[in-house]
Amino acid sequence: MITLVGVGHVFGLDAHVKRIIHELHPGIVCLELDGERFEALREGFTGEDPNPFFNLIERFQNRIAKGFGSTPGSEMLAAAEASREVGARIALIDRDIRVTINRLLRLLPIKEKVILIVSGISTLFASKKWIQKELTRIQNEDSYIDEFTKDLPTFRRILIEERNEFMALRIMDLSRENSEIVAIIGDGHVPGVERILREKGIHLEVIRLRDIQKGKITNRVAAYRF
Repeated sequence: MITLVGVGHVFGLDAHVKRIIHELHPGIVCLELDGERFEALREGFTGEDPNPFFNLIERFQNRIAKGFGSTPGSEMLAAAEASREVGARIALIDRDIRVTINRLLRLLPIKEKVILIVSGISTLFASKKWIQKELTRIQNEDSYIDEFTKDLPTFRRILIEERNEFMALRIMDLSRENSEIVAIIGDGHVPGVERILREKGIHLEVIRLRDIQKGKITNRVAAYRF
């Protein structure tokens, strides 16, 4: 069985992620990371990204995560730790971050770059009330990404859709090695990855971020009450 678990990189879901892995006891745990980002997380890298836009994203994520008593990506480290505890293999399934960044820098139209930079700067000065409202929408409305990226088609294709395809195919390949897989991915990627896998005839279960935070659980993790 393949189980997709949607997480938010700033919400402090470490305990929930570990419980899911311990209960399902998979043979492989997939993480939405590439080798470079995984090593940076493990080493606690705190330097700034040389790209100004990605630096803005990191600063905003750090600001939100601090409000939740967490650090961005801590749920991935928790998943890796739980994987080792249950004897599962860790598989990094995301595309090399350098490929994604290079494609964005090379293919992103000037108009989209301006929109992203302006949006990134504005979020740094957003009120706590506005941030909380937007976080609630992100957790509960799948249409949020569509709305956010309606004027950013190239950005959406490179950062979301291409990576959805990449991760879905990696999960498919790994499923030939072990039938019990848990994939920890950003909740915004879940609908796309789920659709691709189902279209290819893959049976799977899905645990969304909102399910975890609202205490809704599948039968397979019913032993735990989040």
